[in-house]
Amino acid sequence: NQFRHVYAAYGATDPKGVTWFMIKVTGLFLAAMAMVVFSPLSQLFFGRFLGLEGELLVRATRCVRIFMFVPAIIMIRNLYHGKMMVRRSTTAMAVAALLRVAAIAVTAKALAATGRLDHNAAAVVAVLGFGVEAFVAGCSVRCRERHETGPRTGL
Repeated sequence: NQFRHVYAAYGATDPKGVTWFMIKVTGLFLAAMAMVVFSPLSQLFFGRFLGLEGELLVRATRCVRIFMFVPAIIMIRNLYHGKMMVRRSTTAMAVAALLRVAAIAVTAKALAATGRLDHNAAAVVAVLGFGVEAFVAGCSVRCRERHETGPRTGL
């Protein structure tokens, strides 16, 4: 989650290098997560190490599989946050975070009102909330980049 600070420190001098570093670290983290949750290691980790049993073990494993998307989404969000920090224009970070919370609250409330909010739906809602935040941050950065470079012609 602190990749934004890595980008803020080094992104101005080597934006491509820092971006590739972030992608590689996130890929390694996702690979390690996948090795645990999509193999018999999940039983060892969640069952023996964390002491989960029965239905709780099954539900926790499903939720973690849903949450597998979060590191990649947060890496993308933090890439944009880092770009905002380099430019010293971070208002969109706060706006995007508020929209994340609002999206989570509204979606969870709607699912609860219809009786569809369970552990899996809650995990999906959290993932989608981070997706909203990354999308808003990305739109802000891209809009600012277009504004700074001027309109593009189709040539």
